Formats: sequence, C-alpha cells, structure tokens
Amino acid sequence: MYSQLMTSNFSMGAITGLGVGICIGFFLRRAVFRTLISKSNLQAESKEISLDDAAASDECKLVLVVRNDLKMGKGKAAAQCSHASVMAYRQVGKKDPNLLKLWYLSGQRKVVLKVEDESTLLKLKKDAAQAGLLTSIV
Repeated sequence: MYSQLMTSNFSMGAITGLGVGICIGFFLRRAVFRTLISKSNLQAESKEISLDDAAASDECKLVLVVRNDLKMGKGKAAAQCSHASVMAYRQVGKKDPNLLKLWYLSGQRKVVLKVEDESTLLKLKKDAAQAGLLTSIV
C-alpha cells in the first residue's frame, strides 16, 4: 500500500514538475519574433519566416523544468520531458504557428533545467505567465 502511494505521488509530482516548464522557453524571447516581423514590415495575416530570420533568433527555445526533489531516474525524466515536449509543440502550434515555425527553423533548441521543489516551480510558472509566456504542468 505504501509503495503504491509513493509511486502515485511520485508520478503526480513528476508530471507537475515537468509541465510547468513546457512552454516557458517557447515564448521566452517572443519579443525577438515580434522584432523580426516588424523589421520585415509584414502584415499579421501574412507572416513569413525565412531561414535568415530563424538564424538570427538564437534565443527561441523550449525550456523544460524538472523538479529535483522527485528523485526521478534519467529514463523517467527523459520520458516525462518527451511528453512535455509534444504537449508544448501542440500548444504553440495552436496559439502561435509562426512562433512554432521560427523555433523549428532555428534548430528546435531545447533546455532542461531543474528546480528544487514544488513551490519554486509554481513561482516560476507564475512569473512566466506574468511575462506572457505559455506554460503548463504535466
């Protein structure tokens, strides 16, 4: 019974920890994207992103955040990050397809960070949301 409870808590914690950082990096440099668009004087309806624009945007990245207090193995953390990446891809594809294209053309950069506990993770999520970044918890 105790091991089942621990496994359940572990899974929920892992899911919670990874999800917060899903989209933080995607929108970390949203201003870069807007600058690229304004420089090219494109209408919002007809945004086109070139390879040159993507190369200039080395700040566009997906950031995943893992809770360190969950003590996940490397395989479990990798699996959870994979789930989070797919979720982020779908979320950004719906909300801002042009930003997704910019991320894709700039090399699909990804960063995995760790936080010590749930309260730090929740504060990071709140700060990211206030900055206009898409976030979610897995």
